[in-house]
Amino acid sequence: MSQWKRIVKKERKKHSKIQNQKEGIKLNPLIKSSLLASSALFLTVGFQLNTVQANEDDTNVKSEQTDLESNDRLSEIDFDKLTIVEQDGSESFFETKEDMQLYITYSNLPNTKQNVGLRSISAAGAIGETVVGTEYKKMKFLSYSKYTPSWAKASSYTLSQGRSDTFSSSFDTKFGAVSASFTKNYGTTTTIPANKKKYSRIAGYADLKIQKIRVSLPNMSSSFYKNKVTKQAKYVKPKYKS
Repeated sequence: MSQWKRIVKKERKKHSKIQNQKEGIKLNPLIKSSLLASSALFLTVGFQLNTVQANEDDTNVKSEQTDLESNDRLSEIDFDKLTIVEQDGSESFFETKEDMQLYITYSNLPNTKQNVGLRSISAAGAIGETVVGTEYKKMKFLSYSKYTPSWAKASSYTLSQGRSDTFSSSFDTKFGAVSASFTKNYGTTTTIPANKKKYSRIAGYADLKIQKIRVSLPNMSSSFYKNKVTKQAKYVKPKYKS
């Protein structure tokens, strides 16, 4: 069995499993047709890109070369929170599980590239994303360090090598509720200075870019939306009691 046929078979099993989920999620005809179209896309692209052409009468015509690469653009998937962590660390938030499953299906299309001379054709661009709105949050407070559970008047805080902290928070934006988090690993013993005249605790902050994105997929007349949160900078520093 060829590699493309195995991919098609795997995707069809995945779509069958989606339709029979015990959670009672039923896909409407439009979504079903799109899922079937994705399998057809695999089959069509497979037959087109696996063909090697050569012209013996024209030495300037180069043979077609096809490279099949894995597409690992998704890092973490949480259906309960309708959230996907992308490979670049950004987080995408969806309105429904159906939208999220469609996004996952098309994100898992392999990066199939066809090189013909100086041209390069890729099947990885199946998802169309258009930014329709952007909001920025500078120095957004996420949460306190687990190592400073109470307020104290300290001149500094020392975090030993090998420790780690995770800072996270959910909050509202003009596009709806989202969340952000990051983990700080202390590779070396770290001392954070503080104002000993004030009560303080160690906290995590981030500069965030929040985008509302319209997502369009092949063979679909409609589109859906997701919210994307990108961490542009992260900070660990004292937060003072007001």
